[in-house]
Formats: sequence, structure tokens, C-alpha cells
Amino acid sequence: MSGTKWLQKQEHFEWMQKCLACWQMCEEFMVWSIENGKNISSINACRDATEMCSQCIKFEAQRSPFFKQLCEVCAEICEKFADELGKSDTSTDLISHTIDACKTFAEACRQVSKKEERDSLPPNNEFARKRQNGF
Repeated sequence: MSGTKWLQKQEHFEWMQKCLACWQMCEEFMVWSIENGKNISSINACRDATEMCSQCIKFEAQRSPFFKQLCEVCAEICEKFADELGKSDTSTDLISHTIDACKTFAEACRQVSKKEERDSLPPNNEFARKRQNGF
């Protein structure tokens, strides 16, 4: 657990964008669902996905040794929600965009969870070096 390979700057930005897109679409879906009285049965699964997105951001930011494991679980939860939502009427743009965002983030989480362990941080990242040295 202690040798988690952290995301490089561009990877981090792309992963974060996918995470935030998933979180945002899930939040919008829940509001839409409640306002329209549709897909109510999917709200709990959607809430799980939003919570996992939030936790992933927090774990990545604090460089938790459990980040890789959390990404594995997040991928499973986001994909399960997307699959569940896909069984409903997907004729609205909101639903199809939510499904796409969740599947995209699930794949990004799978890629992160498969990264090999890394021993050192990039030499040009002063903040990361300070964190490594326990600033």
C-alpha cells in the first residue's frame, strides 16, 4: 500500500476533470430525478457514485496509501450506477451524459488502480518533495 504511484501533473489534471464531470452529472441527475419524479430507484446508487468521487479527490489530495484501492471500488460503483441507469429510458441528454461521465471516470479509476508502484516523486515538484520529506 505504501508505494502508490501518484499521478503526474497532466494525468492528475485529466483524472480530476473526469472525476468532477462524473460528480457534477450525478448531482444534476439526482436533482432532475427528484424534480421530475423519474428514476427515483437509481438515486441511492447515484449518491454512492458522488460520494466515491468526493472521496477519491480527498484521498488523492492527501496521498492516502488507500487511494489505489479506493479507485478500484470507485470504478466498480460508478460503472454499476451507469449500467443501472442505462436500463432506464435514456432518451434525455442528461441521462446519457451521466452514463458517459460515470463510465469515463470508472475507466480512469481503473487505469489509476493499475499503476505500478513508484519510489520517488518527480524532481521538479518542490511541493511534492516537501511532502515526501514531511514538511
